[in-house]
Amino acid sequence: MVTYETSIVIRKPLKDTYDLIADYKKAPEWITGLKAVNPLDGVPGKAGFKASYIFEERGREVIFQEVVTAVEPYRSFQQKMEGGGVFTEGEVYLQEQQGNTRILMKNKVWGKSWFMKLFLPLMKGMMKRRQRNDLENLKKLVEEG
Repeated sequence: MVTYETSIVIRKPLKDTYDLIADYKKAPEWITGLKAVNPLDGVPGKAGFKASYIFEERGREVIFQEVVTAVEPYRSFQQKMEGGGVFTEGEVYLQEQQGNTRILMKNKVWGKSWFMKLFLPLMKGMMKRRQRNDLENLKKLVEEG
């Protein structure tokens, strides 16, 4: 298992930030390689919501299945995903700080195959950089929106 955290401060109120991050239709605008999000079951923004995330990675399609496991509106949400040879658990925390929003993302990733289990520790830095880039994209989208 690999764990990592990323955080960012967005110069917009918590409501603006949460409303955008919670809108699955906007996710392709800030998540690297994400081409589409297809709802499968449940109510968006609520625990139990399930969706299929379609990524393009090095010219091939990679599909992740997500289930939102917990939601505390305007404070946090948790999810589990499976796809691309891995299982992930993610936690997202939002906190208002003097009119700005601080986002903290905590991640746990497990490899499904012996190959992925072997290489996950080597991929940790890449995964963290990618998520940091996604947060920078989100920051730009929220602040300019």
